[in-house]
Amino acid sequence: MTTTPPSDSARGASTPDPEVDVAVPSPRRRQDGLLLIDEPADASAIAGQVLLLPGTAGSADELDALARRLAHHRTVLRLDLPGTGRSRARGATVPRLDVAGTAAAIAALLEEVGAEPRVVVGHSAGGVVALQVARLLPSVRGAVLIDANLPTDPQECRRKQERAAALERLPPDELRAAFAASMRGSWGERDVDGPAYRQVMAGVDAAEDRVIREFWLSVLALDSIRQWREMDVPTVYLRSDRPVDAPALALLTDRVRHLDLAGKAAGHWVHLVEPALVGDVVDAAVTALLEPTPPAPAD
Repeated sequence: MTTTPPSDSARGASTPDPEVDVAVPSPRRRQDGLLLIDEPADASAIAGQVLLLPGTAGSADELDALARRLAHHRTVLRLDLPGTGRSRARGATVPRLDVAGTAAAIAALLEEVGAEPRVVVGHSAGGVVALQVARLLPSVRGAVLIDANLPTDPQECRRKQERAAALERLPPDELRAAFAASMRGSWGERDVDGPAYRQVMAGVDAAEDRVIREFWLSVLALDSIRQWREMDVPTVYLRSDRPVDAPALALLTDRVRHLDLAGKAAGHWVHLVEPALVGDVVDAAVTALLEPTPPAPAD
């Protein structure tokens, strides 16, 4: 099923949300090792943990606004993917920084610190990792994917895999140039050269060679059709730019709710271009995923 979120005017975007902006104190923010943690000022308001993951070469700092939006009633955990930013040194301990290795490293870190996220939210490749993390952590009840690169068209999936194979043959400098061009081309036409754009592209330019060759290429090489067919956790998919078609998705799995944000023309980093809208949509999605499952009817 696909749903188009209400327009800004329908949501009353010009009027502050009294529940968030007035009645509820601002969340508290702290850092614990590699984790950035946002939590309600009132400890009695905590309703479980949510993990936020950025995309390839992204920073947990890109998720500031989303973390604050979600943290009025939950503890929100964020971290950079292994090999990037605060987790750069952690990446050196991972034998291979592909999707599986990255997810395993994240799950191990969370288990080390006793974290038990109930929902994992990931942008782009972070969404691909989120699905793997959800399979590794028994505490996870659902996932939210923000424009993850998991095409639903088999031909598009094959093209993506063929592209990964071709890129794999490139020398480091040419591969880096192709990576940077791909990231810049995915931004879209809004807010180009604004602060958020510069923040994202600074991370792109600083990406380690291993992150590009091992992680990014593993995302491109992934069999997305198989990923959807093997979906085993309730998931909400927020589409902005990636070719994830709602009718095709419904044929592959009944575990995913599809929300279409493409009409906003916000490009791939929709959470930075439309932070209020995405915050509201993700907050509602997390709330729905955490609702108790009704008992099965008696025979």
